[in-house]
Amino acid sequence: MFSSMWNSPSIVPVVAMTIPIVAIVSGMILKYQRRRLQSEERLAAIAHGLPLPPEPASEEDAAQADPRRHANGHRTTAIILLAVSVAMMVFSVALSWIVGERDVLVIAAAAVFPLLLGVGFFIDYRLRINELNRIEAETEPSRASSRM
Repeated sequence: MFSSMWNSPSIVPVVAMTIPIVAIVSGMILKYQRRRLQSEERLAAIAHGLPLPPEPASEEDAAQADPRRHANGHRTTAIILLAVSVAMMVFSVALSWIVGERDVLVIAAAAVFPLLLGVGFFIDYRLRINELNRIEAETEPSRASSRM
């Protein structure tokens, strides 16, 4: 029975859906453990009368405080999505050539989704940077006139 379960055609989708769920839950558990340890350290410092260590700034807080850094995150996401899309397309063409089956090119068709998402993120990045540059250009003359 055990060997027949692994030979089942439905095992691939089950594993494919299980891996992201395990990754997400693991990330949540690790984040909880980190926050719990930080809280314990702070409570121990208070109990011993020591000064509190500074609260570490999270990456999310830093990105929200600096709009350029937030926009750079969109650029990084765009680059990753575009690279994944190109890699999927190259893999599909190479596999189709090796196996000799044109049906494998379906992978290349599926690569269009991350390609379009990457293009969308890159457009969003450019729009954000243009907006930030416009805002900075508008505030610079007012700063220069207030100095005179």
